Amino acid sequence: FPVTIADMRAFYFRGGGQYWVMKGSDAYVYSFSRTAKISAWSKYSFPFAITDVTELDGDLFFRAGDSVYKLDESSKTDAGVPFTVEVEFPYLDFKTPGVLKQIFGMDTVMLGSAEMQIKFDARNPEFITPVIDMVGDTRPGEMTAVEVVSVGIAPVINSTTSEDFELHAITFYYQDLAAIS
Repeated sequence: FPVTIADMRAFYFRGGGQYWVMKGSDAYVYSFSRTAKISAWSKYSFPFAITDVTELDGDLFFRAGDSVYKLDESSKTDAGVPFTVEVEFPYLDFKTPGVLKQIFGMDTVMLGSAEMQIKFDARNPEFITPVIDMVGDTRPGEMTAVEVVSVGIAPVINSTTSEDFELHAITFYYQDLAAIS
């Protein structure tokens, strides 16, 4: 979509240690974890167009017309409706591009529950596996079965519950089959 600088607002949210870029009802947020050495962009879609933003005592406030909203990390619902969290990875080739892999299982380290589907053909993102249920930390028990043969996969994780949700790690177990020629 065409975007002009006048349409966008950007600021550093000190209370969250994040860089925010906003346009209309969408916010693109850059977060960086010094301890985990991971950085990522997130997208938040609000049900209203944001006209003003300010920070006070480490809290973030949004204005939409005559209404003012506070960003509250402890809130898991919006008026009783659970937020949808979607995490979509880029295609992962496990550092062996062009090599066919048979992925047969995974372990997850997470808080809460979610559903995962796996895109397995970068040329056709509509090719996606059935839903795989994810719950808690699977490392001490049996791994979760996954049946995919591909050169690369793009996991898509969705959680729509009012419980806490944190995704810490996913380990895929696979075997290299052959180079694609």
